[in-house]
Amino acid sequence: MSGDENSPSAAVTEERLRGELVQRAHAMQPVCIVGNALTWSVAATVAYCEPDRLRWLVWVLLQALASASAISIYTFARRAQRRRSRNPALRMLHLSPLGTGVAWALGASLWPLKSGDAGLCMLLSIAGLTAAASSTWAAAPRGFLLFSVPAMLPYAWPGVGTWWLGLLLSFYLAATTAVCFGNHRLLVTTLRLRWANDQLLKNAIEERETARALQERAERAAESKTRFLAAASHDLRQPVQALTLFADLLQGNLPEAKRVEVLAALTRT
Repeated sequence: MSGDENSPSAAVTEERLRGELVQRAHAMQPVCIVGNALTWSVAATVAYCEPDRLRWLVWVLLQALASASAISIYTFARRAQRRRSRNPALRMLHLSPLGTGVAWALGASLWPLKSGDAGLCMLLSIAGLTAAASSTWAAAPRGFLLFSVPAMLPYAWPGVGTWWLGLLLSFYLAATTAVCFGNHRLLVTTLRLRWANDQLLKNAIEERETARALQERAERAAESKTRFLAAASHDLRQPVQALTLFADLLQGNLPEAKRVEVLAALTRT
């Protein structure tokens, strides 16, 4: 590990990055909760047409419990975040996608693909939520895996799906996972570049203020020098003018007594 990575500034940057990712993961939780609730409501409406109402009721209660748990976890995690315990808050948020994924896995097991419209609706709902989670969980890719893997796992069983469907969903899961982690890297790079740009802007402003202060100091020094030279020039011109006047008098046609008087005054000067 290099010295830059061990420096205090690097540690501060990593801590700031973790805090920013936690905040973004928290901010996306209401979107995940509402989107999941709308999706399972549509799926429940389609599955309601199936003759077995007992399993429909069990699944709806489980989804409602998962949604209520997600809301509770989100609320509790927000309180933990306000107390600055950021990592525990993120671990708590990971429980929300896990519970949601298990609920959808039960739905896929209760209504396999061969069960008709309800099974197809379950499959499309899980696929759609997985695609959406690759973006909403970009700040915390582990949450994406905790949802998508349990939700799609039942389709690997022969009684729920088929071998070709399991293979297709495996490729789909791999692709969405790559997208999620790609979004995560892009988010991290964007945050680092934004902070670097902010630091460069701050440095540029500080350098401009320093240059302005130096320019003002130089202008004041030049003004003081100008005033000093003006005063010195005035003081120097006075005796020079007197000497010039005396020289003019001496060159004139003065009587001898007057010439002696001028020479005495010039000596005194």
